[in-house]
Amino acid sequence: MYNKQRDLYTFYNDRVRWVIVFIELRYKKFPVPLLNEIRAAQDHVTRCFEGDKAGNRGYVESQIEMAQGHYMRCLLDGYKYIWYHFGADIKRKYFLARIFGKLSDINNGDFVVEMQNLFRRAKKDNEQARLMETKDKEMAIDLFEKSIGALVKLDELYENNESAIRWSVRKGMAMKAIYYLGWIIALGFTIARYWDTLKNYIS
Repeated sequence: MYNKQRDLYTFYNDRVRWVIVFIELRYKKFPVPLLNEIRAAQDHVTRCFEGDKAGNRGYVESQIEMAQGHYMRCLLDGYKYIWYHFGADIKRKYFLARIFGKLSDINNGDFVVEMQNLFRRAKKDNEQARLMETKDKEMAIDLFEKSIGALVKLDELYENNESAIRWSVRKGMAMKAIYYLGWIIALGFTIARYWDTLKNYIS
């Protein structure tokens, strides 16, 4: 019985708590669904000490198992929260870089290769975790952790190459501005050249 209690608290301290700290540090909030699951888990734990039932081994073990289920649900919901918010943050943060930057020039193309590999890995592991969630929760947790780990590495990759990315964006925007300016100038010359013809056609 005490081993089950120890395992329950170890699961909370080593896994659930990490998710809570990650969300609190990044988003300064504590999602209500996670809080509800923790409250429900603690309700089951406190029932282990209710009067005569505290001496009933089978009852206590069943309550601990139910508490474990709530902590498991809390962990899985936390991973989903991180995936959606953290992934969206990375996309938003580097939107201009993906649109205007010539990222293939960074580190002789290695940056783009690593970026794409990390994104594909994160997406694939997340999809597999969703599929395994109802079949094998332990495997789903491992896949969620790998998926979020890939997102963390992706964010670190961007941060480690931030100056090169900024230069790439400036260069890319300048090249696009020159490109469109060239088209505008060419269009202006074309209109000036055929202005009389256009005027006669319109009239």
